[in-house]
Amino acid sequence: MDDVEITDVDENGDALPEVDAEEPKRPPRELPAVGLLAGELVWTHGRYLLPALAALLALLVYLANRRTRPHPASAPQDAEAVVRRQEAMEASRRRMQREQDAKAAVFREKRKQQEEEKRRQKIEEWDSMQLGKSFKGASGPLRSTVL
Repeated sequence: MDDVEITDVDENGDALPEVDAEEPKRPPRELPAVGLLAGELVWTHGRYLLPALAALLALLVYLANRRTRPHPASAPQDAEAVVRRQEAMEASRRRMQREQDAKAAVFREKRKQQEEEKRRQKIEEWDSMQLGKSFKGASGPLRSTVL
């Protein structure tokens, strides 16, 4: 069996020239610096980049949908309807202002009554002190002072 030679043939059956068994090794293709940097970035921070890219995609889809829908404020409207709505808003503002004014008047009246009561208590305390009585006694609630 040592006499048998094995040769490669092409499509026509002709023998192909012998090629050295050792082909010259090609150096591995190196990535450009940008590709290397991007690959390293994905390798080290991929778990953060994937959710960030998903969020970015969702934001872009949201903004695209928002841009295609017309806004109700930008749609043409009936002039009479706009006037009616503005008049209704103005009437509502006036009503709320009247309510606020009434509340303020009630608050001022309560404040005035409280001040009058305080003044009356001080007068009573002064009178009882002039008479030699304890002015913190019967004239009002007991007040504590911190020294």
